[in-house]
Amino acid sequence: MKKYWKYVVPCIITFIILSVIFYINGLYPYGNYSMVEVDADYQYIPVLYRIYDFLHGCGSIIYDDIGFGNNIYISMVIQGSIFSPVNLLLYFTSRNNIVNYFNILVIIKMCLISLTMYIYINNKFKISYFYKVLGSILYTFCGFIILNYFNIMWLDCVILFPLIMMYLDRVINNDKYVGYIICLSISLIISYYISYFILLYILFYTFVYINLYVDKDKKKRVVYKLGVSTFISLLIASFSLLPSIYQMFISSRFSSVSDYPIMSDTMIKSLYILFSPLLVILFILLISKYNEDKKNVYFYLVLFGLFSIGILVEPINISIHGGSYWDFPYRYGFITSFILLSGGLYYIEKFGVDSSKKYIWIKILLVLIFGGLLIYFSKEYLNDIIGNRIFLDFNDVNIYLKIMIIILIIMILNIISFSIENKHFKYLCLGIVNVGSFLLFSLFTMFYNEGYFLSNQMNEINNNMNIIRDGRYKVDYKNYTPDYGFILDVDTLDNWIHLIPSSEIDIYEKLGYLVSGTSVKSYGGTIFSDWLFNIRYVISDKIKDNDIYEFIDEYDGKYLYKYKYSYNYGVIYDDNELIDMDSFSRFEFQNIIYRNLIDSNNDIIKIDNYFMFGNDIYVDYEINDKGILYIDIGQYDRVNYIEIDGNYIYDVENYICDLGVYDNNVLVHINIKDDELIDFELGYIKLDDILKLDSIVKYMDGNYYIDDISNNENLFLPVNNINGINIYLNDKNVDSDKYIDNFISVKLENGDNVVNIKYNMPLFKLGIILSIVGIVLLIIFKNIKSNCLINNIMYYLYLLFVIGLFIYYYCYSMIKYLKI
Repeated sequence: MKKYWKYVVPCIITFIILSVIFYINGLYPYGNYSMVEVDADYQYIPVLYRIYDFLHGCGSIIYDDIGFGNNIYISMVIQGSIFSPVNLLLYFTSRNNIVNYFNILVIIKMCLISLTMYIYINNKFKISYFYKVLGSILYTFCGFIILNYFNIMWLDCVILFPLIMMYLDRVINNDKYVGYIICLSISLIISYYISYFILLYILFYTFVYINLYVDKDKKKRVVYKLGVSTFISLLIASFSLLPSIYQMFISSRFSSVSDYPIMSDTMIKSLYILFSPLLVILFILLISKYNEDKKNVYFYLVLFGLFSIGILVEPINISIHGGSYWDFPYRYGFITSFILLSGGLYYIEKFGVDSSKKYIWIKILLVLIFGGLLIYFSKEYLNDIIGNRIFLDFNDVNIYLKIMIIILIIMILNIISFSIENKHFKYLCLGIVNVGSFLLFSLFTMFYNEGYFLSNQMNEINNNMNIIRDGRYKVDYKNYTPDYGFILDVDTLDNWIHLIPSSEIDIYEKLGYLVSGTSVKSYGGTIFSDWLFNIRYVISDKIKDNDIYEFIDEYDGKYLYKYKYSYNYGVIYDDNELIDMDSFSRFEFQNIIYRNLIDSNNDIIKIDNYFMFGNDIYVDYEINDKGILYIDIGQYDRVNYIEIDGNYIYDVENYICDLGVYDNNVLVHINIKDDELIDFELGYIKLDDILKLDSIVKYMDGNYYIDDISNNENLFLPVNNINGINIYLNDKNVDSDKYIDNFISVKLENGDNVVNIKYNMPLFKLGIILSIVGIVLLIIFKNIKSNCLINNIMYYLYLLFVIGLFIYYYCYSMIKYLKI
C-alpha cells in the first residue's frame, strides 16, 4: 500500500496549491465565488446544464429546439466534454450550483494531470522521487494550463497525453499496444480537436525516434504496429469523431481564415513556456551538453523546434491550428511544455545537477535577497497583471515586462538553489521557489471576475423568475450568454451551438438579429420576425408597452413578458419562391417574406431611406398609428449614440435596433463620430398589423396539424432544415425544401395533414458501426499476422504522410503567407 502513496503525493500538492489560491480569492468551495470566465461563462457552463439534465433523466443530447432546431451533440462533445468521466461528476451536485461546481471540476482535472504525469515520469526516468514529483507539478501548472484552465474540455486530453506517450513508447519498444489504443481512443472520443494536436505530435515524435533509435530491421514492424494501433483507435472513437468532423466541415468556423502578421501574439505565446522557468533552465542545460550526447540532445531539440517555432512564426502556428483560431493562440502549448519537461528530466537523469560547497552563506543570502525582491515585485505588479488578464491579453508591453521581471527573479532563485550541494537543503529551496511560482502565476489567472458572470445571472433568473416553458424565448438586452436556453431549459433563437452551419448565421443576420462570431442572438430583429419564429416570451431590462406585451414576472431589474400576438407554429402559403437575400436591405427582406407568406399585396414594414452628412443628424419622423419604430444603420461603427425623444441608445451594432413604441411624431437624433456620409433606414410596424396575424397550424405532442388543405399548398415551419432532418407527412417520409435557404418547407396534400419531424444525426450510425469494428479489431489484433509486403506498404505510406505534413505545416504555410 505504501508504494501507491507515491502516486498520491503530486495530487495532494496540486490540491493544496489550488486550495490556497481559491481561499485567497474567495472561490468555491472556500468561498462563494466561481472562477468562471470568458468562454466558460457563455459557452461551456450552459452546456453543463444540459449534461446535468441528461444525467438526471431529461433533456436530449442529440437534437434540440435551441437555435430553432440544431444538432447539439457536437456542443455536448466539444463544449461540454460529455464523455469526460470527470464532467459526469455533475450528477452529484445540485442544478443551481453548477456555476460554482465548475471550480471543483478544475481542481479534479488538475490533480489528475499531476497523477498521470507522475506515472509517465516514474516509468520513463530513473531520477529521485523529489524530481519525479516536482516534474509532475511543473506540467500541471505549466503556462498552457494556467492560461486555459477554464477551457475544461481541453484538460481531459492533457490528462491523457502522458499516458498516451508512455504507452506509445511500449508500442515502439515492446510491441505492447493495448494501453496506447485505449488511451488514444478515449482522448479522441472526448475531444477530437486537442487529440488532433496529439496525433500530430505522435507522428513527428515517432518519425524522429524511429530514425534515431530503432534498428533498421525493426523499423517497418514498428510502423506497422503503430499504424494499426492508431487506426483502431480512430475506429473506436468514430461515434464521436465522425459527427464532429462532419459538423466542422459544414460550419462557418471551418470556412473562416485567420489573417495575422508574420509575428502575432508572440508575447502571450511565449508565456506558455516562460511560466515554467525551471523547465527553461533545465532545457538550456540540456542543450549545453550537445557535444557530449549529440543524439539524445538532438532528439529533444528537433521536437522542441517543431512545436515552438509557432511562437515566433505565425503562419506556421496558424497552419498547425488548422488554418484559423479565435483567441487562445497556442492551443498545443501543453505539448511544448511536455517536451521541455522530458528534456529537462533526461538532463537530470543523465548528467545530474552540478553543485558546490563553496559560498554557501552567499547563496543563502542571495536566496533571501532575491526572494524579497520576488515578494516586493509580485505585490507591486499583481493588480496590474490581473487587470490585464481580465481582457485575455498579456500583449501589453508594460505588463509583459513586469511579468518578465518576476520570471527572471524566479530563474535566478532556481539557479542558486540548484548550486547548493546539500541535497535536502537543495530540495527545500527548489520546492519553496517553485511552489511559490505556481502560486504566483496561478494568482495571475485564477480569480473571481464579476465582469464574466453571465451564466450565473441566468441561473439566478431561472431560480427566481416564473419561467414558463410553453414557447420560445428571446432576450432583449445585449449582454447575456446566447446558450442560456440550456440554463433556463427553454427553446430559443439564441445559440452558441458549436460549429453551426454558415447558412444559419447568414439568415439570422439578414433578418436583423445580432450575430457575434459563431453565436446568434435574438437581440434585434423586428416584432414581425419574432412572430414568424413563434417567439413567445421576452426577458428585458426595460419596461415594455402593455398593448404589445403581457407582464409575467420581475427579478433584479430584469422583466419577463409574453407577446400578445397569436401563436405561430407555421404558415400555409402558395409558392416557395427563390429569394436572393443579398439583393435587399434587411427591412425589404422581411417585407418580401411577409408578402410571400402572408399578404402578397402589402408590406408589413413602412421603410424610409436616408443618406445624410454631418456630425449630428436629425429626422423628424411622422407617426399616425401606434407601432414600433426601428433603425438599421449601414455604417453602425461610425455612430456614437442615438437619441429619440430624450432616450439614449449607445450599443449600436450590426442589427436592427428597436427605437421604441410610439403613437405620434418623434425626433430621431444620430450622433456621428466624424462628419461623414452615412446611410440608414427607419422601419415602422403598426401594432394593428401585428396583432391581426394568425396561423391555422396547430402543434401538439411533437406533431403539426393542418386541416382542410385544398390546393396542394406549402407549409413553412420556423425550424432549421439542417442535414439529418426527416419530414413525415401523414406517416410517410417526404422530401422537404428549404425556405430562404434555411427553414423547413413541406408540400402538403389535399385534406387534413399531420407533419412530424425526426432527426438522424449524419454519420452517427456509421460511427457506431465503425466503433464496433474497431473494438473487434482490438480483440483480434494480436492474432493478425503482418508480412513483408504489408510492412513495406505501411512504412512508405507513413514516410510520405509525415513528410507531406511537414511540408504542409512548415513550408507551404510560409509559401502561402509570402504569396510566392
